[in-house]
Amino acid sequence: MDPAIRTAYDSQRNFSKKAFRSACYAPFTSLYFTSLGDVLACCKSESYSLGNVATQRLPEIWNGPRIKALRDGLKDYRFEGACEFCEAQFAGGTFENVFAAQFEEYAVPSGDPEWPQVIEFAGSNNCNFECIMCDGLLSSSIRAHREGLPPLPRVYSDQFFEDLRPFLPHLKYAKFLGGEPFLAQECFRIWDMILEAGLEIPCHVTTNASQYNPKVERVLEALPVSFTISMDGATKETVEKIRVNCDFDEFMTNVHRFRDYTRKRGTWLGLAHCLMRPNWHEFGDVLLFAENIGCSVFVNTVLTPRHSLYTLPPDELNSIIDDMELQGKSFKHKLHINREVWENQIQLLRSSAKEHQLAGLTQIKTAVRIADGSSNSRYSIDEAWALVNAGNLDQALADALVLEPSHPVYYQSRILCAHIFRQQGNLEAAESHLERATQLSRKPLDALIERAWLRLAQGRFDEGIADALHARQLCKENELPEIGACRILGHLYARSGDEAHTIVELDRLLELSVDGPELRVHRGWLFWQLGLFERSALEGMIALSMDPNYGDAVELLNFLQEEAASGVKPGTVQVD
Repeated sequence: MDPAIRTAYDSQRNFSKKAFRSACYAPFTSLYFTSLGDVLACCKSESYSLGNVATQRLPEIWNGPRIKALRDGLKDYRFEGACEFCEAQFAGGTFENVFAAQFEEYAVPSGDPEWPQVIEFAGSNNCNFECIMCDGLLSSSIRAHREGLPPLPRVYSDQFFEDLRPFLPHLKYAKFLGGEPFLAQECFRIWDMILEAGLEIPCHVTTNASQYNPKVERVLEALPVSFTISMDGATKETVEKIRVNCDFDEFMTNVHRFRDYTRKRGTWLGLAHCLMRPNWHEFGDVLLFAENIGCSVFVNTVLTPRHSLYTLPPDELNSIIDDMELQGKSFKHKLHINREVWENQIQLLRSSAKEHQLAGLTQIKTAVRIADGSSNSRYSIDEAWALVNAGNLDQALADALVLEPSHPVYYQSRILCAHIFRQQGNLEAAESHLERATQLSRKPLDALIERAWLRLAQGRFDEGIADALHARQLCKENELPEIGACRILGHLYARSGDEAHTIVELDRLLELSVDGPELRVHRGWLFWQLGLFERSALEGMIALSMDPNYGDAVELLNFLQEEAASGVKPGTVQVD
């Protein structure tokens, strides 16, 4: 850490309960358990596994060489390649929201602590929801239904729970994440162990609020439980579209149940919100709802390419921010608890829309590393796609290629490799990876859509149409992956000269997507490919009416004006 930053950070800290100074006290106080059995110091140190419960005993991990190396490094204010997230936060020079600060409250009397004081258990992906921005590592329903992959192996054995038992009396706090913790038998087993030991450890559950039954009530009656409830919209239509399988009315009923419980118990409740393309227009309403029930909102950064605001072109993102700020004029004065949340998100989005900052911000948030070449290393497919969107194709490809077939996201990584090879013009390699992907999954929806793009590049339009139609059959009604099928079908039909089917797909895309300048320009280019120049120009003008500074719309209209009369043949431009 830069000496000046270290001095500034330490000047605002209280070391009275610490035997020594450290950049962060997470590895001295905390353990985080993942669905793959990896043990981390905290949820942000994903690239640095302390060990894995499938091959090691818990006491060995807590006292092992990996955690000792991390402790020694942090004592010297070195991040040891483990803490890129906080390292980037510190580099910004502001420390109010630095993640490491949450471990400051715990006393640390020794550099070699006997026990952790906090556990965070995300050891199961058991979940009944199939949220559009999520994946099979965090949702068993997605893994089975959307990805068509076998269940994750159960890595938390009887031996693990017996090893955990002596740790429990020393805990000051226990957090449970998922998946959905109230559907995970591993979570209930830990709660039962706490109750059997006569302990009353404060607990925190991050939940989708779909479960409220006698099993849940038994835990709530016996233990002081706080909640973070995931809420990704303010209306039934938006919530049920994003959080697939959610019953909005039941969700709202349970939110108020949990709110009433925390008020009676004197515990805490907050909302977690994934701000992204399908719901930005309801962000203000979510904050107002939180104000009405007296709780704060935490905003998750979504990097899934087709849902993330951060992967939009800067001019399109600026247009969305303008709309948000216009909306904010009518309600911002009503925000007290969450006023800063609103202003911070607007500021972050605005700064990210600047082209020269976009790639850097993405890379800070999406550093993908394969630590020590271990098969247990953390790997995020969404972060890899974010690297692709940032233009770092070589790094994303290199990280994906070293994954072994046993890795839980191996299927998704083959699609990523195929996409990159297609972008680089290596169609044979793309074909090979897609062949492997379609063999791995019973429902290879994403692989079929990517293969349809490959067929377009190969000029095999009929085969591409067949793949895209098959993918559509695998999409649930109104599920956002259908947007991907619509996009490629539009291109394939247009390149085939099938005007009627192209227009059907473009109209369906307009029904499914949030209308905006990017969508209108997309329609404009496909109308141009069909030779429908007037309709193409109309789409460009609609895009400009939505955003007068939208560069892609200007480019489309200039192209039509300069080239349409000069004999440029439709079908020579492809927009992926």
